[in-house]
Amino acid sequence: HGVPPAGLQGPPPVSVPPGPPSGPSGPPKGNMQGRYPQMPQGNFGNHQANMGNANMGKQYQQPLQYGQQQLTQQMGQLSVTKQGFDQLWGHQAVDLMACRQILPEYPEDPPEIRLGHQFSDAPNCSPDIFRCTVNKIPDTNSLLQKSRLPLGILIHPFKDLNHLPVIQCTTIVRCRACRTYINPFVYFVDAKRWKCNLCYRVNDLPEEFQYDPVSKSYGDPTRRPEIKSATIEFIAPGEYMLRPPQPAVYLFLLDVSQIARDSGYLQVVCDTLRNNLDQLPGDARTQVGFICYDAHVHYYLMSDGLTRPKEMTVLDVDDVFLPSPESLLVNLGERKELIKELLTVLPQRHSGPGVPACALGAALQAAYKLMAPTGGRITVFQTCLPNVGPGALQPREDPNARSSADVQHLSPATDFYKRLALDCSGAQVAVDLFLLNSQYADLATLSGMSKFSAGTVYHVPLFKASRSWQADQLTRMLTRYLTRKIGFEAVMRVRCTRGITIHTFHGNFFVRSTDLLSLPNVSPDAGFGMQLTIEESLSDLQQVCFQAALLYTSSKGERRIRVHTLALPVATSLTDVLHAADQQCIIGLLSKMAVDRCSSASLPEAREALMNVAVDALAAHRLAQNLPP
Repeated sequence: HGVPPAGLQGPPPVSVPPGPPSGPSGPPKGNMQGRYPQMPQGNFGNHQANMGNANMGKQYQQPLQYGQQQLTQQMGQLSVTKQGFDQLWGHQAVDLMACRQILPEYPEDPPEIRLGHQFSDAPNCSPDIFRCTVNKIPDTNSLLQKSRLPLGILIHPFKDLNHLPVIQCTTIVRCRACRTYINPFVYFVDAKRWKCNLCYRVNDLPEEFQYDPVSKSYGDPTRRPEIKSATIEFIAPGEYMLRPPQPAVYLFLLDVSQIARDSGYLQVVCDTLRNNLDQLPGDARTQVGFICYDAHVHYYLMSDGLTRPKEMTVLDVDDVFLPSPESLLVNLGERKELIKELLTVLPQRHSGPGVPACALGAALQAAYKLMAPTGGRITVFQTCLPNVGPGALQPREDPNARSSADVQHLSPATDFYKRLALDCSGAQVAVDLFLLNSQYADLATLSGMSKFSAGTVYHVPLFKASRSWQADQLTRMLTRYLTRKIGFEAVMRVRCTRGITIHTFHGNFFVRSTDLLSLPNVSPDAGFGMQLTIEESLSDLQQVCFQAALLYTSSKGERRIRVHTLALPVATSLTDVLHAADQQCIIGLLSKMAVDRCSSASLPEAREALMNVAVDALAAHRLAQNLPP
């Protein structure tokens, strides 16, 4: 009486299964727990357990009360344990219709980079500067194809750094064959020779390199800063200069057409500029100039002997010329009061009714003529479609097609702005665009002025200065833009271990030769993406290295070289490659590829390609894990 039949007593206590294997063979450890939302209670596993308990309760209602409670409790423990391990190992199923917010609350840490024993303690480049889509490089191209992951790198070569070793030496040690800079991942044959980690040539060490500038003594070359840091900066000797370092030169082009006056942007820009004049990067040679434009081009002279800025207007926008070049770009330190007065009066000068015409192309041609002898930065503030003079554009947008799935006209309507940008790039001039439009302005065409001159585009659509939040947004954006560090007349080259090559570049630049990027300006916010190809088997290598070298002129007039070196181990199994995938880097590279596909093909094609990459990568992961379809 009251004793349950044999075999239905509660099962013995269930022991917790052992944890996943640790060490290099297991998946990378990380901060995975607690980062993704819990599954809703109605998921399949819990539902099955609850149904089973309910049926058992109906069959043995009163006599089995104790056994039912114990069984329910232990089944619940099993479910919680399984759910925890599923979440840890990435096997958790998520109902996207019931759980929309699946992204973690804070950024994912990239997979840990574990090099071989010889370089296990060597300093590697920060992932904030330099990272790869997979932190273990497949040893063959066929293994890469099986993983279905894109192979590429992202780099922010001029990122703001708190601790940057700066070296000034007579000889910068580089490989005589491939010109790689000496770095923490080279192999020292002896105290006087080193083997390059990219092409494997053995090079001689100069005697100077055996001197440690910190301890001021000769000895072990591994004590040198070049070997102790994966990011380092050299003050370049004269052989790295084609001309004396240029001064910092800033030219501002301001749209004063009717739409620009209606937006009220000029007051915000002039106030922000006036407040940050002292924070502009530069030295005693820094120069500043201003050009306004509507149907005509307005110059502002601030030369010696003038007590107030003088305006000169050129009416012929089809054949623009410079009335007095030496008075248009003036020394910031010597003419600061005149510049401040100009910034005070400009908004009032252009506050009344204006003309609807905009001659942006003519203003850019004048700016190029003015800046070409020195190089520098042109900053354009534009609010409408340029419609008169060189580079005039016609509206291409069909208002009736705004709701269609396909977005038309993502490629430029004319190559005028691209050609002008290439001329600027050759003269070491970059063009940055602030587009504050309240109507169609053909950004696809205008952006060419920045894309091919290594400039930047800032887009604030429907801007009205009367909206305080938009005025604050522009003020913050412009303050950062004006006060951040800047590098002039820069070039960048990325070198890879033999067997890996770069086949596509993404970003704003001009490719001067096969792998040399021309960057008239470079900023801490500038980022670049590069797709890689495995051309030869890497199976006989323990690791692969990438090195980016940025040669630039600082705002203080110093020629410098910033070098970043990244080393990654080589993987021979599909599981290792998939576990080493860097999700953030993959999304960053795919986004750049998709944006370029939009302009070269179409938006639907880019969207479909992006989805196909995601589907293929997940399918490869499922096959590698032997998961059910």
